[in-house]
Amino acid sequence: MSINPLPKCSHMPSRRELPLDEFVREFFQHVIDYRTRYAFFLGAGCSYSSNIPLAGDLVRDLWLPKLMRKKTGKTGDSNAWAASVFEGYTRKTAATFYGPVIEQLFRFPEHRQQEIDSIVRDKQPGFGYGALAKLMTHEKAGPCCNVVLTTNFDDLVADSLYLYGNARPLVIGHEALIHFVRVTSSNPLVVKLHGDHQLAPKNTSVETKELAGSVEAALGNLLSESGLVFVGYAGGDASITKALSNLPPTSLRGGVYWVNDTWPDGAFGEWLDRREAIWVRHLDFDELMLMLHVEFDLPNPDDSRFRRLMEEHNQTFEKLHRKIFATDAEEAAPLKQAAETVAKKFPSAQAALMDAYAHEKTAPEKAVALYREALEEFPSDASLLGQFSAFLHRQGAGDEAEIHYKRALEADPKNAINLGNFARFLATIRGDHDGAERLYQQAVEADPKHANILGNYANFLTKIRGNHDGAERLYQQTAEADPKNANNLGRYALFLKNIRGDHDGSERLYQQAVEADPKHANNLSNYAGLLFTRGMINEGEERLVQCEGVATDPALLLECRFYRLCHLARSDDERATALSVIRRDIDAGVRSLSFDLSGNVARAVNDGHPWPALLDCLAKVIAKRADAAELESFPEWRVAEQP
Repeated sequence: MSINPLPKCSHMPSRRELPLDEFVREFFQHVIDYRTRYAFFLGAGCSYSSNIPLAGDLVRDLWLPKLMRKKTGKTGDSNAWAASVFEGYTRKTAATFYGPVIEQLFRFPEHRQQEIDSIVRDKQPGFGYGALAKLMTHEKAGPCCNVVLTTNFDDLVADSLYLYGNARPLVIGHEALIHFVRVTSSNPLVVKLHGDHQLAPKNTSVETKELAGSVEAALGNLLSESGLVFVGYAGGDASITKALSNLPPTSLRGGVYWVNDTWPDGAFGEWLDRREAIWVRHLDFDELMLMLHVEFDLPNPDDSRFRRLMEEHNQTFEKLHRKIFATDAEEAAPLKQAAETVAKKFPSAQAALMDAYAHEKTAPEKAVALYREALEEFPSDASLLGQFSAFLHRQGAGDEAEIHYKRALEADPKNAINLGNFARFLATIRGDHDGAERLYQQAVEADPKHANILGNYANFLTKIRGNHDGAERLYQQTAEADPKNANNLGRYALFLKNIRGDHDGSERLYQQAVEADPKHANNLSNYAGLLFTRGMINEGEERLVQCEGVATDPALLLECRFYRLCHLARSDDERATALSVIRRDIDAGVRSLSFDLSGNVARAVNDGHPWPALLDCLAKVIAKRADAAELESFPEWRVAEQP
């Protein structure tokens, strides 16, 4: 729909003005109710609160004193000197002399690029940019307002999207990249119309006189079906005015909003009038974004993502550290030395944690001693307390583990990992399901995108609570949070197979899981079992062989042997041999509550297996739903010889 149609006559239209709060409500309505697309056009005024000087300030306070000294060898009132050199110069008009001044001060493009780079480098996006990032990545509003056009050279929009919006925008910082622009892209887009501070920024009047034809064409495509909101822009660029003037009358269907405390003079102001731009008399970018923040109910950025990044970095190093110290091979000596060197660079408590962590499997008693020693020095370190608790949990020291879990949460009540681990402890060791669920909820609130916590909570909901709908929502969140987490993908696949009966969806997830980790034994065995139940014998055997090559858990190997008996042992001798190996495991007490083998029994019977009753009983014995003594009623079992 056309919100602000072009005037049908040539007279100067009266300007429609909106106060800031009314504009914000109107913008919300257009985006949310009408699904109107908008592009933000950001000028230098938006970056001022992020400590990047305005053009006028650069000219008056930084460049003119240098230029005066360069030209005259003197210091003094550079503004008075500039008035005698540049016709029409005043302190008020300094911004309009940006091009001539920078051109005379820095003769060569490389030097101009270095100057701009030094001004914008290392600047951090402030509140306004953080709110803009949340708006551009908003689930509902984002697709309608995820395009930024800017004459700024800085990286504040792109940085805010990555830091606060957890999105990687497509940044067009040079005209050579313009062909990558897609009007319908769902990803945030930033088009730097005057270039990037690291490439070839356009500063002089000659450089900014005209946009490249390809850029102008892309601009026309982007604005063909959208509206335009100018913020922090002065309107003094001839190239921008020309490009916008060349837009066809049918473009900018969402209208034009000019957010500024003054109306621009000259050709750009005339263009705004012709477009019947709506004037929002407000200058401050951060205040505008504050109002939009409230209207769209945007979330504030939090540190969970950064904590997760640091945790992932530290945990991967910890795993590497432990792997290196788990071997006594002589050739590992240089690696051990390197690992120790890097570990010492971590904060003291973290270094102590890694030292203890590295000995958990190879020397558990030493690990306990190292943890206790570290806690004497750092008694309130939440990560150290949490890791020691989890280690005690795995060692079966439940009472002491619970004490340290509680101390860990007292030290940091919002530590998502410790909350999630303690929840799992309460569910599996204490049987305190209500307490576990409360902690899972707190953990998800502390870090809504922690894939392992989401996966464990989903597993809890479906297995303990029987809340399959809630579990499925969490499984979906885990897949979005970490699409390559093989463990969670496998659990989600198993859920779809066993609970939803969605074998197609389950197979797709198992494929993703195996691609993410080709050596994940549980996923390989479950995937093989699914393929066998679907009658895909060759494919199932391929995954089964992969599993047998990496599996070490006796229960998992028993599952593989059961699959062989059901689907691959085709002669009496092959079946007798397979059953003998299985009897060895059963007699040794190998069992697993997690295996549902009924589907494989049904497929084997359907395919003509001669032992239907034995397979059914054996599947129940493996899953601890029948006593092994019941197998003695089958002659095939009684004569099965252990190898």
